[in-house]
Amino acid sequence: DNNYTTLTTAGSGATTIATVDSDGALGHLTLDPDGDILLTPARSMTLTLPAAVGTQQFTIDKDCVNTASTTNIGMHLDFDQTGIAASGQSLVNKGIDLDMNCQSVTHVGSISQTGLDIDLVAATDGVQINAGIDINCTGGDYNRGLNITVPDAANDYHIKLFAADDTGDFASFKVADTGILTIDTNDDSGGRLANIVLDADGDIELNAGGGNINFKASTATYFAIQQGRTDLSY
Repeated sequence: DNNYTTLTTAGSGATTIATVDSDGALGHLTLDPDGDILLTPARSMTLTLPAAVGTQQFTIDKDCVNTASTTNIGMHLDFDQTGIAASGQSLVNKGIDLDMNCQSVTHVGSISQTGLDIDLVAATDGVQINAGIDINCTGGDYNRGLNITVPDAANDYHIKLFAADDTGDFASFKVADTGILTIDTNDDSGGRLANIVLDADGDIELNAGGGNINFKASTATYFAIQQGRTDLSY
């Protein structure tokens, strides 16, 4: 029979479990314990998928059948720094380090990369709440919720927010050289309804370090506030 499984032990106790399907790639390896699966490596653990044409991927498929109050978790990463950083030493910890690269070859067609694609689907029966990302950073000398760096080109932006009813309507945020922040809104109907509303439950403070505050219609300035003077144009 050309379909088989081998268990091989080599030097230093390195052990390999291999399956062979002589006429395909259906020699699956299934672990079906009546309990947990515990992996406790002395060093690192590596999952290598073949560089082949197809849909090779790492999949976690979890279904929840609970009907009483509980907390369900699809994947939990518990990372604890238990060693003491010695004097003069610097430790850099990363819970998840994602690296994607499509520049190692010369492409002819188009490539679209997405580092993290999140889809949450709910309905309105009962009370259902979706939260795409929930970030909580506390306790450090410096706590930074989100850092985003992108190039400063015409079609680049840091954040883009789409209207659910019409994804052609959006607002984008981008930061350019010298820290210039641009908030851009778009109404794809051709109208001028992509307003910016500041609805403060308190005061609105404009603190211009350069001393100038300009109000424009397109590129024309119709109201300007400068240190020591105010100009109004019609």
